[in-house]
Amino acid sequence: MIGEIVLADDSHRALNLFAWAHDLLLEVEASYDATRALVTRGHAHVVTGEIGAGIQDLEMALAGLADVTSTRWRARCQELLGAARLGHGHVRKFDPDTVPAIAAAAPAPERNP
Repeated sequence: MIGEIVLADDSHRALNLFAWAHDLLLEVEASYDATRALVTRGHAHVVTGEIGAGIQDLEMALAGLADVTSTRWRARCQELLGAARLGHGHVRKFDPDTVPAIAAAAPAPERNP
């Protein structure tokens, strides 16, 4: 994704790009893609040190992904959110609802008998 390249090069410029993409995608009713942009914007906030804003974006994105079948994006969002919360001093109890999404995102390889 071009946004990831921009994030690596200039995280503040990336924040503007992701905000613009999120708003534009909502305007054209592409909610899934808008949510993906929100995940990446949340990550960009965390990278720039704006952890509270990143947590807010990632929580909003996770709620938007609740009814989506993309377990990989849910798992990615949960991973980024967990890392942001840890970095911000948030302590959460184990959430068993995250386990199915993570397991589905990276299924174990089948064993040959």
